[in-house]
Amino acid sequence: MQTVEIEIKSHLKVELEIKSYPELSSDKKFIQKAINMVKKYSPKVYSYVSKEDVISNLKKYKIKIVKSPEIDKKEAKRVLSLWLGKEKIKRFLYSLLELLIFPFTALLTPIPGPNIAFFSVLILFYFHFRGFLNLRGVKVDDLKVIYE
Repeated sequence: MQTVEIEIKSHLKVELEIKSYPELSSDKKFIQKAINMVKKYSPKVYSYVSKEDVISNLKKYKIKIVKSPEIDKKEAKRVLSLWLGKEKIKRFLYSLLELLIFPFTALLTPIPGPNIAFFSVLILFYFHFRGFLNLRGVKVDDLKVIYE
């Protein structure tokens, strides 16, 4: 089982950062093609989407919580729970925005070369919506969390 390292930057503002995570891949051929294209032409989007994939599949990973401010396990659990709620809402809003953007990527079709805008929006929508669906049922107690 792979490990994801999450750092609690501020427990008052509920700020967390994913420090280390596994690389992105998909079993679906079309999605993997889009992932490869985004990785080649837009590495920052690829890095962002890799984090999105980790968030949407938190139950698959062992989560190591690194606390910058010294807080106890109960407080770290509360912060992680609030963060998951925030992330779920963000994923839903991002998905709606990307659905609105999709029709406009067709305007770039006449430009020669791969339609990077379409594939980028497709990848973002896929992982944001999947993240939203998966985060709906996640509770902190269900996760394999290691507190350090």
